Amino acid sequence: MPGVDVCFIGPTDLAASMGLGLGLPLESDEPRLREAIDRVRQACGARGVAPGIHCSGAAAVTRRLAEGFRFVAMASDLRYMLAGLRADLARLDWRAAEPAMIEAIPADDKGSLVRY
Repeated sequence: MPGVDVCFIGPTDLAASMGLGLGLPLESDEPRLREAIDRVRQACGARGVAPGIHCSGAAAVTRRLAEGFRFVAMASDLRYMLAGLRADLARLDWRAAEPAMIEAIPADDKGSLVRY
């Protein structure tokens, strides 16, 4: 198509549009999806269009760049925010409050203990 400079592949969206279902991983081994991604990348190269793709992490980015993709998106902002939250929570010395611990708090101070 004239005027198209880039083509960005969302593997999950592509899989869904191909009838392969929702929820396939970004680096799926599904042969039909892999073939479709390769065909799009090759078609882009033959027409001077920069191919791009969404990847799940660093290893996939490295592989896709070696395959000839010109730009990539890595994971999602939500994934990285959750990873940071999980890392910080793992550093805390939190444990579930036992019922006896909660019952021992005076009735007028029940709001001082918050544990999940």
